[in-house]
Amino acid sequence: QGDERSSLEVALSIVGSVSHTHSLPLSVEQSSMWRQASTVARVMGVHGCGRRRCMTSKSSTISIIGAPSSHGQLNDSTSLGPSSMREAGVVSSLEAIGWTVNDRGDVKFPPKRSADQSNLDALAEGNRLLSDEVYNAYLECDTTLVLGGDHSIGIGSVSGVLRRNPEVGVLWIDAHCDINTPETSGSKNMHGMVLSYLMKLFPTVSKAPFTWLSDVPALDPSQLAFIGARDIDPGERRMLKNLGIAVFSMHSIDKYGIGKVTEMALDHLDNRTLHVSYDIDATDPGIAPSTGTPVRGGLTYREAHYIAEEIAATGRMASMDMVEVDPVLSAGGKETVELATALIGSAHGKRII
Repeated sequence: QGDERSSLEVALSIVGSVSHTHSLPLSVEQSSMWRQASTVARVMGVHGCGRRRCMTSKSSTISIIGAPSSHGQLNDSTSLGPSSMREAGVVSSLEAIGWTVNDRGDVKFPPKRSADQSNLDALAEGNRLLSDEVYNAYLECDTTLVLGGDHSIGIGSVSGVLRRNPEVGVLWIDAHCDINTPETSGSKNMHGMVLSYLMKLFPTVSKAPFTWLSDVPALDPSQLAFIGARDIDPGERRMLKNLGIAVFSMHSIDKYGIGKVTEMALDHLDNRTLHVSYDIDATDPGIAPSTGTPVRGGLTYREAHYIAEEIAATGRMASMDMVEVDPVLSAGGKETVELATALIGSAHGKRII
């Protein structure tokens, strides 16, 4: 027990030093220090910010950041996601289960130029601002909730976390894998390329207008797991296999059941602190129809909640996105918003009993 306490003290000293004495993104040397210390610290129940987890504490604070971006795809109304979830009571629902909520408002994305792919500069700048906002919330050791917006906002949210915790585990709950590159993407929509940017899978990833990504540690394939995938492009399939990324598709859920799949996905992420990126289109369009790229055969209502409940039970989640909620795209807008808001509650500790 003495050796364990000594190891924890050393790890906390390194993690705390790297976290709180450097206001800039971590250098390669600092990232290496972090990775070594985090191997000890994350196993012993310490957040990336250098303190013990407080997921069940009544004094826990959660920062909510709105990312009202539709820049990564064609439906402008995806930008209404953050306001719709606030109006549905996301703040009060979190307060009801013991969270102190700090709503930081919305990141001001530059205007969308048109309904095509000429928005890259605006998308990159908006994500840079979002990355800074998430980074600052992480500095304060707040749990962070980002309300999207389309899934391209994941470039900003995940990069903000990676700048403080290069070892974070990312659980991507989505009908799609979002790992296309500009070369493999058929649609050229940026919400389907998020992970190729975060993992730096193509040579020009940190060129203008994404030069700021050069200071962000790349997400390693071992740090990533998918749940719910069922619409995967051919180029993505090749990359996923070549990189050895853990993909628990709907076939896996059919075969093993949601309990075993959730357990396997969380085990794969090796007790890391978690960032959860939850795309509402992971669920079946029968329960969440108002989203831009619905795919039949998705998660049931209870499967979707079970994943969120099990994430909360680990005490490992430090940050989350809820994305692709489009409240006016279809007649099912209200039920889609209500489901997204309920899943946020389940992921942050709301339980049946």
